[in-house]
Amino acid sequence: MLLELKNIRKSFPVKGGSLSRPRSFVRAVDGVDLALASGENLGLVGESGCGKTTLGRVIVKLTAPESGNILFAGKDITFLPGRQFREYRKKMQMVFQDPYSSLDPRFTVCRILEEAMTLEWRKYSTSVKRRERAAQLLKAVGLTPGMMERFPHEFSGGERQRIAIARALVLNPKLLILDEAVSSLDVLMQQQILDLLDGLQKEFQVTYLFISHNLRVVAKISRRIAVMYQGRIVESAPTRELLNNPLHPYTKELLAAAVDYKTSVREQAIAMDSHARLVDKGNGHWVLTDERTPSQKFIG
Repeated sequence: MLLELKNIRKSFPVKGGSLSRPRSFVRAVDGVDLALASGENLGLVGESGCGKTTLGRVIVKLTAPESGNILFAGKDITFLPGRQFREYRKKMQMVFQDPYSSLDPRFTVCRILEEAMTLEWRKYSTSVKRRERAAQLLKAVGLTPGMMERFPHEFSGGERQRIAIARALVLNPKLLILDEAVSSLDVLMQQQILDLLDGLQKEFQVTYLFISHNLRVVAKISRRIAVMYQGRIVESAPTRELLNNPLHPYTKELLAAAVDYKTSVREQAIAMDSHARLVDKGNGHWVLTDERTPSQKFIG
């Protein structure tokens, strides 16, 4: 396995009171187990606030987990200090939702891409080598080398996202985490970026973790889908299996919303039992189930 997550947990304090001391904690990620094979496309889907982005940030160590283990290519990197983690930093990159916020508006495209070469400065020790690499990546994402001296505000949203993807590919990562990478784009541009990602996977031999709230978009690019709700993975299956035979109530709700093009109204939260565990239902289909009950009742 390229990536393995074991019982990952992460909470954030909720401040309140006159001294702004935390009164309670929100558990954004609650005991997540997840595995991603090399060359696989895994979609992580769920509503806003379910913990998807936090999990992505934990994987690349932008956010530290409270507990659990992160294994990359069999190596436990959970608590590696910064200097030792530098080698793994090159192997996993993240593309964020808003490319305008993630691209420095003061830098030209060339400098943005050159900055990403810092971890391999010896390989790109001269400006000629850096510009050659920048030109290669711009061509790979469907832009032209002549755009290198332009600034982010001079591009459309789709073009900025292509630049963000090019930056993430500078060091030939093994894993690319795409956090709502097409959610801010119109439908036609979404399809263009998805087609681009499909081609880039073949060219760069990269593995995708595609994070989104949109089940229809995830289904277009992912071979397998994991569904997240209230910080937990409630169901995981090959894409076609999950779409044709959803087992968890929350997955059914997501699928109904995707088909009807409208958000369903949930009168109350779906019950989540602390004793529930992901159970293999066959054909690679896992669902969160309370095994203590004879009927194997699904949580929710």
